[in-house]
Amino acid sequence: MVCQVIAMNIHVELENENKCSILSHYTGLKTALNILSTGKLVLNCNSFRFMNDPRECKAWRFNTTKNTQNGILYLENEFANKVKKNISAISFAMDHPNVYYKTDLRADYYYGYYRPRMWAQYAEQHQGVCLVFDKEKLLKCFEKSLSAKGDLYYGEVDYFDGDSIPQHLSGEIQDDVTNLLVQKNFDELESLIFSREHMRAYFFRKHGDWRDEAEYRILFKRKNLDQEEFKIDCRNALHDVIIGYACPNFDYPKEYNFTEEKSKERINRQNMYEKLMSLKQDFPHIQKVRWTNGYPGQDFFFEVKYNQTK
Repeated sequence: MVCQVIAMNIHVELENENKCSILSHYTGLKTALNILSTGKLVLNCNSFRFMNDPRECKAWRFNTTKNTQNGILYLENEFANKVKKNISAISFAMDHPNVYYKTDLRADYYYGYYRPRMWAQYAEQHQGVCLVFDKEKLLKCFEKSLSAKGDLYYGEVDYFDGDSIPQHLSGEIQDDVTNLLVQKNFDELESLIFSREHMRAYFFRKHGDWRDEAEYRILFKRKNLDQEEFKIDCRNALHDVIIGYACPNFDYPKEYNFTEEKSKERINRQNMYEKLMSLKQDFPHIQKVRWTNGYPGQDFFFEVKYNQTK
């Protein structure tokens, strides 16, 4: 697995087996329209604490031998809140390696934007949008926009089928963590978990149930604690804009009776959709996804040009 790190002007790249050069980001129609209109992705601080995996959104337990003494549980909560409130995260789906090797006739199935469950979960039940970025260009955009404002980390997420944090902090390290917690030396403990040796276990590892997402994550740790929002100019990295098949609204029978509030919402979404489509002159690769019997067939609406590696 890869864990590239930008921190204090140091760039570290570990071994990377996935040759994916494209990253896909699922989002809602309103957010996509804002990104395309401004050309900027928005990172909100504290977003890491609201991610889906309980490993990420709940406080870390270090499995110390004194975890029921000296208020350790309270200190663990306090420490996790202190660290996570300053961290922003944004996620992308990688292509499966089979895309590049073209090992079978169903290789199209492995593209990052061909994930029906992710369309349903992250893109408003197929009523949203998937933005496809050139990975190398996108990382340069993040570095240019954020390197002077904090520490930037990025890499593939790996997945586990058991709790690896207690195993990770064992032996002498475990005792060090206990002492740091009791002393409320949160700064040194934070430096420990952000070290190259340990940070993957905390910030780039999820439960195996998420494995099929093949997530690539960009993590940002701010220096200015007063700034809550960071904007990244990404227009040069945007490769394609894919609109969900149900966008802007699901089709209902004509006789279906909507509430007044629902009718206004549908009209508003239709207007947003038309605004998005009006940007096609600036983004010629705005297309609407088509599915054939639930499978992306060869007659799909466009072909993405990849740097294929054999």
